Amino acid sequence: MAYYEILARFAKSGAPSFRTAGYPEYLEEARRFFNMKSLLATNPKEMLMLDIVDDETIRMILKSERELELAQASRSLRVFSMYLIDRTHEPVNFSGFITGKRLFRTQTSVYDPGSGNLRERKEGGREGEGERIEEENTKDREDPGQREYSDENLLVLLARLIYEEDCVQRREKIEKVWEVLG
Repeated sequence: MAYYEILARFAKSGAPSFRTAGYPEYLEEARRFFNMKSLLATNPKEMLMLDIVDDETIRMILKSERELELAQASRSLRVFSMYLIDRTHEPVNFSGFITGKRLFRTQTSVYDPGSGNLRERKEGGREGEGERIEEENTKDREDPGQREYSDENLLVLLARLIYEEDCVQRREKIEKVWEVLG
């Protein structure tokens, strides 16, 4: 298990504040979507926390089943970014804040959940490095490994499994979801 702190700012200069009306709720929707989609990934990740640090910066704590290089941790936010720029999400979407095919500039650090200390920092890491963009409010938990899912999210996950190509993989993924439910 590995944890990462990712600080993100809009890549486009002059972008509005993250505190703009509707933005905090939209960021939370994207966090929940990221967690739902990631559950089925080869290396599942979970965004444990998303906070607005100031008008220009958001802070995310990301948990990964396997250790990642710092640049990989930032790139894993692609699903999060793709949700945010989806033009069908009206009246709020962040598609107008893309510059150089990037939504965010990020700074990624290895995070120690026990002490809350950063062990290593990489300046200038960025979301989308190597990947271009073309296509319940969670608080810190005592047990960062505990996952909470609504019934609606679980039904969506199970419905998606129906369309997986291999029945054995489907069964294993369903068992994994049931383990999470505990």
